[in-house]
Amino acid sequence: MALIAPANAKIGVLVVAHGGGEDWNTVVERQFSETQIPFPKEIAFLEFEKTKTIERGIKVLEDKGCNRIVIVPLFISSYSGHIDEIRKIIGVGDCKENVSTIKTEAKIILTEAIDEDVIPFIVADRVNEVNGSSNAIVLVAHGTKPEDDLEEAYLKQWKRNLESICSRVESLTGLKCDYGFMHGEPNIRATVSKYENPVVVPIFIAEGYFTKKKIPEMLEGLNYTITKPLLPHPLISKLIEERVFEVISPAVPIKENGKIKIVRFEGVRDYIGKNCMGSLIVFKFVELATLKFGILNSSEVSVVSYWDCPHINMTFDYLLKVGNKYKVQKPEELKFELIYGNKKIVASAKVPDKFYILREKKHLGNITMEELKEFMKIKEDTFSVMDENPEKIFDYYIESVQDEVYTPMKYHEVGKMNTIT
Repeated sequence: MALIAPANAKIGVLVVAHGGGEDWNTVVERQFSETQIPFPKEIAFLEFEKTKTIERGIKVLEDKGCNRIVIVPLFISSYSGHIDEIRKIIGVGDCKENVSTIKTEAKIILTEAIDEDVIPFIVADRVNEVNGSSNAIVLVAHGTKPEDDLEEAYLKQWKRNLESICSRVESLTGLKCDYGFMHGEPNIRATVSKYENPVVVPIFIAEGYFTKKKIPEMLEGLNYTITKPLLPHPLISKLIEERVFEVISPAVPIKENGKIKIVRFEGVRDYIGKNCMGSLIVFKFVELATLKFGILNSSEVSVVSYWDCPHINMTFDYLLKVGNKYKVQKPEELKFELIYGNKKIVASAKVPDKFYILREKKHLGNITMEELKEFMKIKEDTFSVMDENPEKIFDYYIESVQDEVYTPMKYHEVGKMNTIT
């Protein structure tokens, strides 16, 4: 049976940060290492690191067979000259910097930066860590002194983002939240001066020159309590993962309670708590059924799974709310049936036969190291089909059916449940 991932499809991930001193880079690399990404991954720096460049990172991923590379910029804002610099390097934009465009055969996908998503929650944690008695919070950002219309537009967007972050921080903490820039207005000294001993939270990636030297110099003589910057924090690792899945994850429309909702795989991943090969295959199966039958009304769907696995059970229930219209059959293989109206689609995932052999050996504890590497490689290749047409990864057929009766089933009533791990 053919490998589930097309031979010409493999995803890689490159996280790009600004770069700083050795300590700064170490914090960023440690945070990067904690990301749970089921693809080959590398890290690169724009400055202060001559070896780990974007060009080198892409080359390493290409050498690993990756021809679709997702670049996640680990910068505070998507509205930045540094993002323009990355765009020029990968050949999708221009910038003021004298940088060269690299040559690559890979398809490059650039995601958004950090922006607003997780910053309010990290700020709230930083404030709680200092345990102060302050009644105000001041966010300190780098900012820019606009020299042209583009930089003026970027500064305006920074202000909009910070105003939104401040509003969310106030909701989370119950404290007044304000902001100031090192470069640009409002200036941080003027903002901090408005409050009595505020908590100052640097909206910077990691500890470095600005947080240790420049900000204290600019605030000399004022009373304030300063916190750590954004890293390290588990939400940053989570955000990197989400940025990757946002651009490669398939979307499936499902009709539920008369309304159509759009479901993405990262929702499944968050629901079950991990990247699961079986859950991805279920997602692609539901996507296949949607292609063939149109938007599925979850209340009219029945499912049979030939794989007894809690993550697969949970995925079907998350997507289709199948409840008691779901049952598990033997033999155990990655095969599923979905009945909708008077039609049934039956599909088997195109995994190598050896996958089942290696998985059984792993569960019995007699798998060799080389076999384990082969098993993990099969699972890794599976995730490379995330954005592929599901017709390419299943052997399937459709037939007409009469009404079938399903015996209600609860998850704990199913026999042994073997998670694909």
